[in-house]
Amino acid sequence: MKVAILQSPTFPLNIDYHGGIEVVELGELDYLRDKGHQSILYVPSLVGNKNGIKVIRDWGWQNRYLKWKYYLEFILRTAQCDIRHGHYTPAIALLAPDNSLVHFPGLAVSELLLYRLKWARFRYHRAHYIFCAKWVKDEFCKKYPEIPDIKLHVLYNGVDVCAFKPGVAVNRNEKIKILWYGVWEEEKGIFDLLEAIRQVEQKRDNFTVNIVGSASYEGETVKSRRDDVRVHKLAGKLNTVNLIGPIKYQQLPKYLSEHQLGIFPSTYRDPFPLVPLEMMAAGLPVIAYDLGGPKEAIVNGKTGFLVENKRPDLLAGRIEWFLDNRQAIAEMGKNARKHVEDNFSLEIHGRNLVGIYQKMMEQR
Repeated sequence: MKVAILQSPTFPLNIDYHGGIEVVELGELDYLRDKGHQSILYVPSLVGNKNGIKVIRDWGWQNRYLKWKYYLEFILRTAQCDIRHGHYTPAIALLAPDNSLVHFPGLAVSELLLYRLKWARFRYHRAHYIFCAKWVKDEFCKKYPEIPDIKLHVLYNGVDVCAFKPGVAVNRNEKIKILWYGVWEEEKGIFDLLEAIRQVEQKRDNFTVNIVGSASYEGETVKSRRDDVRVHKLAGKLNTVNLIGPIKYQQLPKYLSEHQLGIFPSTYRDPFPLVPLEMMAAGLPVIAYDLGGPKEAIVNGKTGFLVENKRPDLLAGRIEWFLDNRQAIAEMGKNARKHVEDNFSLEIHGRNLVGIYQKMMEQR
């Protein structure tokens, strides 16, 4: 099978430092090539080197006309492919619908341009669509109820369970190590986390919190500089918090294995984030807000806890609960690991993806 994967022009690819969408794309590329499929990942720009990746120059994705050159060149280069699989690229469904699969890691770029026109609707209805979570598919169906359900697929993100593995259990007298990582911004919940830690510190000191990442993942802006200053100011008032900064993605599995508890207090409906999956694969129970993707990933009370959104006091309460119940950390960590192995491994993701490809080819 010949497969061409397209990355959105809004996301340059850095092999060492990248976010969840790029992790999914690279995992799919590796899986397909390992299984003997001829697959290429096309990106707008590349930092680093990796086999199977080609660059299509982005002429200006912000421009409503220039961005089409990126998609047109992809269509021309991949004329001999069986499947065109684009992440956040609904334009390919309009240009070449019969073998196009549009992958929505979220709803940020889910608009089907010109859908109100009859000829455009006809083309969009011939393409297939993947959604990273059931709730994302449900929201899409509300916008486009006429698209046949046979064309819509839920495909949960997967993680490499061979890379992300549990570490050594903490001794009884050691401090519990808590981890948060991501972009330092309000939406990712870093300020709720810092407030929760402030509350816990008033009662406990038998833990440490490591915060990985930075405020400027997509380039420095006025907002990112403001967030960076705010994080340093708040963290500087806390005794248990260490600001680690960015680390290479290849170093993340080992770093995760050195911790016992993960926190993911994203305050918006994060579609189906990899962070909780990676944490659980490493044997960490996860505390998260009860919305978006984490609702479908975390089994409340078994692999972690889900609490009401924007309630740092409830985050603090669950952190305290784990500090008082160390054995539960180990038990929930084992449950979390098995939950990912059974449902969210890269192998399962890849196998289901190939199944979708095969259905597409059968329906032509």
